[in-house]
Amino acid sequence: MNPSVPEGGPSASPERPGEPSREAEDQRLMERVVSRHNMIQAYERVKSNAGAPGVDGMTVEELMPYLREHWAGIRDDLLGDGYRPQPVRRAEIPKRVLRLIRRYLQSGVMINGVVVSTEEGTPQGGPLSPLLANILLDDLDCELQSRGHRFVRYADDVNVYVKSKRAGERVLESLK
Repeated sequence: MNPSVPEGGPSASPERPGEPSREAEDQRLMERVVSRHNMIQAYERVKSNAGAPGVDGMTVEELMPYLREHWAGIRDDLLGDGYRPQPVRRAEIPKRVLRLIRRYLQSGVMINGVVVSTEEGTPQGGPLSPLLANILLDDLDCELQSRGHRFVRYADDVNVYVKSKRAGERVLESLK
């Protein structure tokens, strides 16, 4: 064990007086996630999207009565870290959609009114750029979370919050 690194790794820094602990911040975030307002918004979004039943077979129409009866226990499990989600139903992407994605990627870009073909990557500003970045960079999110870093990522833009320039340089080098 490295004596210069606190137990639990570099992210386990001592608490500053007057600042909430990471656990307290996580708890407040979970309370916001399971708030009545947020849950109603999530339900309305699933309902408006005509959400398909999951592996349990429950339809959107069956969901609200179920939640009315069981929500208190589900909420307690979520807040107490006792909730265990069921597997999700895999959705296959139809080949027609994959062909459409390929066409977008091969459509080229317009520079000063001239169409230029692209050999690799996703054209910036195209409708697929943020979507494909989110899919591709999901592993980065997992890696940053496992290291205990605080970060925000939108599509291919990411900010990692560290305490010093040197820490930022180390994180940047480790991600290359």
